[in-house]
Amino acid sequence: MGTSGSAFRRQGGVIRVAGAGIFEFFRTLQEAIELVLKSPDARTRLEDMQFQLAGSTPAQFEPFVEREVNHGVGVVKATGAKIDW
Repeated sequence: MGTSGSAFRRQGGVIRVAGAGIFEFFRTLQEAIELVLKSPDARTRLEDMQFQLAGSTPAQFEPFVEREVNHGVGVVKATGAKIDW
């Protein structure tokens, strides 16, 4: 992956089709996820697995991620947890 002539490129932790811009890739991924979330069967199956479903745009999702990260940081600080590398 990511070698000369390869059909795929690695972008961080994501593998994408070579030649596709990263923003185009994530826009396409978001559209595909939105289609899945419109399916009642898919929603039921995901909710049964304890997923919290919320279709949103990247701009709407960013504050959610920020709140979750801040919450996690607060929990780590409050408990004094340490990472053992």
